[in-house]
Amino acid sequence: MSKVYKPALLAGCLILAGCGGSSDRASENKPSISAGEEQPKLTFNVKTRTDCGTIPYPNASVVFHDTDGNVLATHKTDSVGFFSQDIPAGALHASVIGVEDYGYNRLGTGDKGKIRKIHTALDISEGAQLETIEFFDASGSCPCRDITVDLSELAVTHSDYKVSREDGVGFDGYKGSVSVCGHNPKLYYSISLSGYDMSKLAVIDVPAASSSVVITESDFVHDSVRVPTAHLADKSKVSVNGRDSYGEKILSNFDDAGEHTVFKIYPSLSNINELFNYKSTVSYPEELPVIHSWGVITHLDNEGKTNEFVLPEAQFELASELTKAVLMQEQGDVYAYNFEGFDTRLQEATVIFNFELLGSPYKKLKWIVAGGLNSEIPKLTFGEEFKVSKRNVTPHASLHLSGYHGAPTSLVDYRQYVQQHIGKTSIGDQVFIRTTQSLSVN
Repeated sequence: MSKVYKPALLAGCLILAGCGGSSDRASENKPSISAGEEQPKLTFNVKTRTDCGTIPYPNASVVFHDTDGNVLATHKTDSVGFFSQDIPAGALHASVIGVEDYGYNRLGTGDKGKIRKIHTALDISEGAQLETIEFFDASGSCPCRDITVDLSELAVTHSDYKVSREDGVGFDGYKGSVSVCGHNPKLYYSISLSGYDMSKLAVIDVPAASSSVVITESDFVHDSVRVPTAHLADKSKVSVNGRDSYGEKILSNFDDAGEHTVFKIYPSLSNINELFNYKSTVSYPEELPVIHSWGVITHLDNEGKTNEFVLPEAQFELASELTKAVLMQEQGDVYAYNFEGFDTRLQEATVIFNFELLGSPYKKLKWIVAGGLNSEIPKLTFGEEFKVSKRNVTPHASLHLSGYHGAPTSLVDYRQYVQQHIGKTSIGDQVFIRTTQSLSVN
């Protein structure tokens, strides 16, 4: 039985309550500044993502590193996961350290139990406003219950129509049950006439005290709009996503781009709709898979149209760069990189390392390192906040280049632009090139 989750309020709706906590060393690292001179700050929110949405992640560890990667100062986020502190003199990078819990019966992931997760932002000495940082938790309570769904009236009024759930699965027999989860769950059903592209959508609130809902013709009030596909790249893949008022994905269409492929949005329900257009290929050097993906994420207007865009070019040489990055980290060496020149719309590079941990209560470490297109990743240490006796690379790592069309070019201004516009239609088209590969573990 499928489950329907209703997300909680996202970070973009939070009221920023104040500065995060810090260690006793915080005041020691604040340089004296002249009147009128603004001290650079590091600012961000930390959230826990559950199956019911997001909640604050309090008291996450924050580590400032010097040029060589050594610990310069340590702090904590506050009780609602907010952090805003002056950047200590000599600090070049910062890391946020937390825990993810995938439970012990989690399906669809390679992770079980608790793992360490570190987000590192490179080159923050001039200040940085970062996107919300999330840690996943499957262990928390997310109330679920079974309810009966009755659409039997449609068997009389719309017997020639196809009835579908949000995931596109036909609803057989006009009666059934579904498990709903969360505190304010909703159900999404559509009706469409065979041979026609248009459909109507019903959004059903499930009352807290109810074990059943009845859906009738009058509930289907949202008209669909077909998304034009003629301009999409040949032999590419497409995903169209609608988002609710909290920014959470609620409706999705996924298929290959083609003249006869139908993608729909419901503008009266979700005024934020995204089109994700990309290409992907898989190769098997040394019998291990390497996946290359490149594409654009853009917003749709209420007529289903987008701005004109061009996909970036594939960069297959990134596979060797990713192998080099992993090798440098294994050996404790500095990894220097320069990805400028691939596409003028790209502005940020992110490397994701995975390690098996020995001598640690956590089974794995997932380490996400993000910086500009021309930078270096030193051998970072985390002091008392995170220590392990040995790290072994797990079979997966990835390298992600991304940027937003029209965003500022400096890293400081770019990060601020993304933090202020993410999840809004005012943000430019996102362009990305990604390489994910399996690695041989000796």
